[in-house]
Amino acid sequence: MNIKVKLAAILLCAGVLLSIPITYLYHHTNAPAYDLQVGQERSFEHPGILDQQSIYPNNKQLWAVVIYPDNDDKMPAAMSRVYVIAKATSRIIQEQSLKESSDTAAEEIPLHNSSWPSGDYAVCFEKNNHIIKQVDFTLQSL
Repeated sequence: MNIKVKLAAILLCAGVLLSIPITYLYHHTNAPAYDLQVGQERSFEHPGILDQQSIYPNNKQLWAVVIYPDNDDKMPAAMSRVYVIAKATSRIIQEQSLKESSDTAAEEIPLHNSSWPSGDYAVCFEKNNHIIKQVDFTLQSL
């Protein structure tokens, strides 16, 4: 084999080997960034919660808001879900299925916290059987 053919083969192999990590990094660092927010005061100007904290008095309705990224490749009629876990028992105490469409920007879910005891909770947003985002919070009685 002449030197030009060997050099071309080496460069081709090096290019293929380098493209794999670059492709992996691109797809994993540019993944859509979903947001999940919990609080009592919803924003009416744009999707979101105005009073995000980790401790809430249990005297007012809590909301969970899932915010979808603009570049999300939502499949038509894709399903996801939001659920609340009571950390003391590890049980799901509320669950809501979400039907996504290509124009879904956000989903607001009212939480049924008035009947929950004081304690620690987690709200989870799950898509394709993977937890995308989780928010932990504590409810305190007055």
